Amino acid sequence: MINHSSKRRVIKVPKKRESNKHAKLLWRIIITAVGVALILIALSNLALYFFGTVAPAAVSTRRVGGANDGQPPNRRYEWSVHYTFRDKNGLEHSGNTTIRGGDLSPKTDSHVYYFPSAPFVSALESEVKPNIGQTVMASLGVLLIFVMNGKKKKHPTPAMRTVQELTDYDDSVEEQVQEGP
Repeated sequence: MINHSSKRRVIKVPKKRESNKHAKLLWRIIITAVGVALILIALSNLALYFFGTVAPAAVSTRRVGGANDGQPPNRRYEWSVHYTFRDKNGLEHSGNTTIRGGDLSPKTDSHVYYFPSAPFVSALESEVKPNIGQTVMASLGVLLIFVMNGKKKKHPTPAMRTVQELTDYDDSVEEQVQEGP
């Protein structure tokens, strides 16, 4: 007679597909990157306001696209704003932004904030003044990062079962039913 208890084979339960794991990781990286970008945009505008240098700018506007009838009359059109300014060294730099406005060309700021060490990082005065939009943008970025990278509850992994444990049948319940109370 062969003693089967001394020989144990481990049956491997198939793992989840690796592609599913990679897809989840990819989306986690992408959404985390979006969160970081939102935080950086909000903080760069605030940093421009507090640490940037102000320069006068030449501003030109151009209406783009058609009217959006769902908006109030003073916000019906989208305007492309192009500005140029000179830094402390006299070099000319330019930038672009978009704003919403009415039928006539909207009023725009004539001052630009920029970093002297990086004048390509610039924005109009109205965009860098602290406002609720910057807070919402940074908060949304933090939320995205937290949701995608928060601590996950770890579920205990089931232990590997041996062939004997899988074939062993507990019939004690059936014995109690057959014997009666």
